[in-house]
Amino acid sequence: MKRSGKFFVVYTSTLEVGKTPRTDIVVGINVSKKAVLRNKIKRQTREILMGLGIKTVINLKVVALPLTLEAKFSELKLDLERTLSAL
Repeated sequence: MKRSGKFFVVYTSTLEVGKTPRTDIVVGINVSKKAVLRNKIKRQTREILMGLGIKTVINLKVVALPLTLEAKFSELKLDLERTLSAL
């Protein structure tokens, strides 16, 4: 299943029996060529997900869009919360 927000696209897939759930955060080179900026977005996204306290029973893949560089942390948090609540 795919859900899109302004800053993130979230993909989910069902969990196979006996496997542990995982969360992937993808920030591609199309967001920034600088690894420092890509890693900053990954850290911010990870912090938002930990703050939400999601107990996943599904596989979750969060892909950042290029607009994330210009956004404040509070905007990122709100967008990701809205995107995840639609699941």
